[in-house]
Amino acid sequence: MERHRYSIPIIALFVLGAVFAQTKVPLWVHYASWLDLPLVVTLYFGLSHREPIRGMSVGMLAGLLQDGLSHAPMGMNGLTKTLVGFFASSVSARIEVGHTLIRLLALWCFSMLNMALLALLERYFFYSHFTWAHYQFVFTPLLNTIIGLPFFLLGDRFRKND
Repeated sequence: MERHRYSIPIIALFVLGAVFAQTKVPLWVHYASWLDLPLVVTLYFGLSHREPIRGMSVGMLAGLLQDGLSHAPMGMNGLTKTLVGFFASSVSARIEVGHTLIRLLALWCFSMLNMALLALLERYFFYSHFTWAHYQFVFTPLLNTIIGLPFFLLGDRFRKND
């Protein structure tokens, strides 16, 4: 299996760009709030690096930055994206994820996992009732998958092969 490397400035640029876009684009386009760009970045680098520590690190950084700029309790997105980065890296170490169909399936499945983890955290740690509408469980993974695939192709242009 082929491994890819990225320079630290490229990773930082992608993470900061995704978090910035996540906070600014929904101000102009309401439905863009369903999109989770930091999750897409976490999945891309988690699936590309194939090392759980790196996937976790990118997920933690993206999630904590997203928490800092959102109204969510601090650490919710940080924890869920850290776990998703770990699982994505672990899966990619065993399965070749360079094919488009596998990437689409991974984007959808890990988006569902992220939403489930957020729902569990909100319900059991913050003792609040789940406030998301049921249609968000359909549209958020679908939107992440549609936006994520072109993002993956863009990220592939910046990689260095080992």
